[in-house]
Amino acid sequence: MSMIVLIGVTGSGKTTVGRLLSQRYALPLYEVDDAVEESLGAPMRTLVVGRDPRLAEAARAQAARLLDANEGIVTLGASQPLDPATASSIERARANGAIVVELS
Repeated sequence: MSMIVLIGVTGSGKTTVGRLLSQRYALPLYEVDDAVEESLGAPMRTLVVGRDPRLAEAARAQAARLLDANEGIVTLGASQPLDPATASSIERARANGAIVVELS
């Protein structure tokens, strides 16, 4: 497994660092927020501000799906590791060799 998981608050540089690592190591970049937007058909800002009831489950499902990939750079928001199911997905990825980095 060649996976790096980036966690951090908005503006911490997850996307920027993710793009650099993706280019450097020729690995795909997966952003959980982008996957959630695609799956729910709305921008993250709209989902959060509107308190969309589907958001938490969609974020959990997309994080699990992306963290189960064999390789890549995965970005997660700062609150996502607080969700027990997502925390378990992160730990499974770590047990399979993923490197987890928190940006601040």
